[in-house]
Amino acid sequence: MAPQQAVGRAGRSLALVWVFPTVALETPYLWSPPILSEETCNRLISLAHEGMRPSFSKERAMETLHLQTTRAFGFNAFDFDGNGHLDMLEVSAAVRSLLNAPLFSIRDAAAWIRGSTGKPNLSLAWLADEDHLAFLAFRSKEVFSRIFEQNPEKLTRHSFQTSLSWDAAGSLASELSVIVDDLVDKSLWNRLQLAEPLQIIRYMKTGHYAPHSDSGWPGHRRVSFLVYLKAPRRGGETCLLPGDWNFSLHLWGAGRYSRDCAKLFQSVGAHCFNPIPGRMLAWRNEWKEASEEQQD
Repeated sequence: MAPQQAVGRAGRSLALVWVFPTVALETPYLWSPPILSEETCNRLISLAHEGMRPSFSKERAMETLHLQTTRAFGFNAFDFDGNGHLDMLEVSAAVRSLLNAPLFSIRDAAAWIRGSTGKPNLSLAWLADEDHLAFLAFRSKEVFSRIFEQNPEKLTRHSFQTSLSWDAAGSLASELSVIVDDLVDKSLWNRLQLAEPLQIIRYMKTGHYAPHSDSGWPGHRRVSFLVYLKAPRRGGETCLLPGDWNFSLHLWGAGRYSRDCAKLFQSVGAHCFNPIPGRMLAWRNEWKEASEEQQD
C-alpha cells in the first residue's frame, strides 16, 4: 500500500512545502537529486525570515481538548492491567494516542492528573460520573495550557512557518515547471498559483510534526512536494508511514520517540529521508474518506 502519512523529525532545518490540487505519480514517492542551488535556498530563507510564526499555536492545541466529547475520553482502552485505575504510564499512553502528542511523557501525565484532580492516578469508576468528568475537563484546561506554554514540543506540531507568494519566489515556478514536467499535467501547471502559496517551515531543536496525513478537509491534496533548504547537524528526517498505519497510535514512550523516532518508524515499514539542501521529496496522499467530488 502506498505510503501516505508524513512525520517530521526533531532538528534544526528549513523546508519549502507546496501542494498541487491534482497530479499523477507512477510511484508512491519521488526523492529527487538537488533541484535548488545553495544560493536559491539561502534567498528563500532570507525572504521568509521576518514572517515566521508558530505553525500550531497553544490556542489551537487547546481547542483539541474535548474531554467530554466521548465518555471518559476513551480512557477505558488504556487500562492495560485491568485493575480499574490508570497509572501515569497508562495515562501518558492515552494522551499520546488520543491527542496525537508523541512527546507527552509520564512526568507530563503526573503534572496533569495531580494538578487537575490531586490524585495519584485516575479511577475509571470516578471518571464514570458525569460531574467528575466535567470537573476534570474544566481543570485540565489550565494545566494543559501551562504544559504547552512551558514545553511547546508537547504539541502535535512544533515548528515555525510563513507563506510566500510565487511572485516573491522569483523564477522558482518556471524552474520547477521543467523539473516536475513528468509529474504534473501541463494543463494543471498554470493553475499552480491558484492553489496554496509556498510555505517555508522551520524546525528548531525539539521541533517535530507528529504522524499525520497531508490531506483532509476541506479538500483532497493528492500529492505534496517538499524541498529542503537547510539541514541540521543531526536528525530532521521525514518519514512516510504505510498507508494502513493508525497515526494516532503511539507504540513508544516519549523518550524513545524523541531519540530514535526515525528508526522506530522504519521498524514498522516507514521510508525515511535525511534532509539534504536542494533535494525534493514528493509523495502521494491517500484520503480514503474523500468523495470523488472532493478529490476533483
